[in-house]
Amino acid sequence: AFLRTLFGDRDGAIEMLERAAAAGGAQDGESLSWTLVHLGHEHFGRGDLAAAGAVYARALAVCPDYHLALGALARVRAAGGHLDDAIALYERAVAAVPAPDVEAALGDAYAAAGRPDDAARQYALVEYMGRVAEANGTTYGRQLALFFADHDRRLPDALRLARQEATARGDIYTDDALAWALYKNGQTREALDTMQ
Repeated sequence: AFLRTLFGDRDGAIEMLERAAAAGGAQDGESLSWTLVHLGHEHFGRGDLAAAGAVYARALAVCPDYHLALGALARVRAAGGHLDDAIALYERAVAAVPAPDVEAALGDAYAAAGRPDDAARQYALVEYMGRVAEANGTTYGRQLALFFADHDRRLPDALRLARQEATARGDIYTDDALAWALYKNGQTREALDTMQ
């Protein structure tokens, strides 16, 4: 399914993920929820918020506190302009697993809802999480690089982190983050090469 998405075949990816979900069962609820979340991502990627929301809700019916499904459904609610619902879902997601990308998305929802102080606190928390991870010898490199680039913050750090991740990972998602960080740092030629 992931390969089909990468090659532009979202319909094929949806078909494969639906088959995988149909093969799943309550005996392994987290795996089924994970599959449903990724199925929802495919619908979201096509711009079908209703289908994405329905699939994420199915994932939550299987595992009610599944952080990936909570964050994904929050993104659907935010995209649909239902900011209070989005905030409540994001808050549940980060209470379960505080991940930098979801913490940043919560900050974005706060900002969109006219709560700039709450947004600033969330963004500061994301940066703090990055510092703690680096101090412990780990990194949220790709997530932080995207956060910094998306929010026009610490752009040289975004590029440094993206380059580090590209060296370590060498995958298409990291190349995407690196291209975005290069572009945001005014290195458009290198960004284009990286995108290619």
